[in-house]
Amino acid sequence: MNPLDQLADIATPTNVPLWPLAIGYWIMLAVVICMVVYSTMALLEIRKRGAAKRKALKQLKELDTHDPYFVHKTQVILKTTFAQYISLNKAAKGYGKQWQDQLVESYNGKHKESIQHASEYLFSHIYMANSTHDIDASQVKQAVEDWLKNIDTKTYGKQLGLSENKVMGVN
Repeated sequence: MNPLDQLADIATPTNVPLWPLAIGYWIMLAVVICMVVYSTMALLEIRKRGAAKRKALKQLKELDTHDPYFVHKTQVILKTTFAQYISLNKAAKGYGKQWQDQLVESYNGKHKESIQHASEYLFSHIYMANSTHDIDASQVKQAVEDWLKNIDTKTYGKQLGLSENKVMGVN
C-alpha cells in the first residue's frame, strides 16, 4: 500500500476578490483624480494667459520693418498686449512720456535701455511719413519682441493697485 494514497486533497482558500477596494485605495484614487484635474486646469490657465502674448509675437514676426506703417502697427501691438495683461484704461490713456514710462516699468528683462530707446523711437516717429530706417526699425522690432517676452504683469499690475484677477483680464 502506498502511503500517499492516505493523504487527503489540500483545500485551497477562495481567491481574494479585487473589488470592493479598501478605503485607502479609494482615498488614493480620489487624490490622484483631483491632482490630474487640478494640473489640467492649471495648464489650460497658463496657456490661456499666454495667448495674447503668442498672438502679439506672431503679429510682430509677420511685420515688415520696411512697411510705411511699421511704427503705427508696432504701437498697436504694444497697446493691445498692454491692455490685455495690465490695464485697458492705462493703455487707452497712455501717450507720450507717460506711455514710454509704462512700457519701461512693466518690462522685466535685462535690456531696459533698448526698451527705452524703442519707446522713444516709436513715439518720435509715429507721425512721420516713411520714417522707418533699417537699423532703427530692426532694433525696435527686436526690443519690442524682448518686451513682449519679458512683460512683468503681476508686479506692475500690483503697483497700479490692481488685483491679480484684474491684471490677467479676469473680471
